Amino acid sequence: MIDRPLLPFLGLQYGLCEIGPRRFDPRVLANRLSSLESTQQTLRRVAKQVYAVHDASTADTQSLLDDLTDLSSQIAADLKDATSTIASDLAKRLSVTITREEKGRTEILSSDVSVQEPSLFLESASNHQTRLIWISHEFDWLYPTDHRFWRFLGEASATGAAPLIIARKVAPATFVLCKAFGAKALQYYGLITRGHLSNDGKRRALMFRFPQILDPAILAAHRVWDHVELITEPTNQTAENPALLNALSRKFAAVDPTPSELLEWYAEYPELELPSEWIEGVKAWIDGPSATSADSQRPRARQRSRSAPTHADEGREEPIFGRKTEISRVPIPS
Repeated sequence: MIDRPLLPFLGLQYGLCEIGPRRFDPRVLANRLSSLESTQQTLRRVAKQVYAVHDASTADTQSLLDDLTDLSSQIAADLKDATSTIASDLAKRLSVTITREEKGRTEILSSDVSVQEPSLFLESASNHQTRLIWISHEFDWLYPTDHRFWRFLGEASATGAAPLIIARKVAPATFVLCKAFGAKALQYYGLITRGHLSNDGKRRALMFRFPQILDPAILAAHRVWDHVELITEPTNQTAENPALLNALSRKFAAVDPTPSELLEWYAEYPELELPSEWIEGVKAWIDGPSATSADSQRPRARQRSRSAPTHADEGREEPIFGRKTEISRVPIPS
């Protein structure tokens, strides 16, 4: 599982859950890591969100941990205004007015280095069309067990605005619900920074399997903007949607719903016709380490096989849209 002597959870998540032909759900990965940690036979946790292989020497582990902490501190300083950076680029393509800013959850980069990332909620209006936009730069995936997701859909329903989510990574289970409610979701995968990482910093980021660093130049050319511009006719299927109204009545928008509560809710609305993979994926969050296919993702036929991400190829792009979403079939303009 670990092909480096020491890796942060973010590196494990990126390497095992976000790239490659077979990907796992980070929640089941976390459960599996806890199981392996408890046996003390495969790996051990040496700091917050940092793991080392069991037979790594103390000296090597400490040296790598110091290097990781130094790199994390350097990157964290440039991550603070990530959502504002996205909003600035978005404003160039849409008429955007910031309605409010809400602080996101503290994200631990590694060891004791953390980032308090904001979640921006924007409203855009053009040609008498209104969108409610949620921009997130959190390291964790956006899950349907996040009450902010349901609150966002609820506000879109109440205002009649078409909901659009732009996040680093959206869980497949969330994409399925977005499709069911007519919401659009885009993902950019990387870590957005205000500054340019040095070549040495890029080398170390690759060593620790950090997601691709998206500096201003790379972000400006990112294909996510092509897809934003393709969404020319926002639609809203959230208004008066019985399933959504029921979820809101269950206080999903106030308190994070549990996987069991999601399954109980869906059992009342089979007409949503969510795929069996959605149910299996949500159940996997309950089952814990015994689950074997947490992300419910099969090997992708045309996916390039790579043993590790490469920051050298700065033009590389990750998939923007979630699998099985209608808009994922929109061609990318050349």
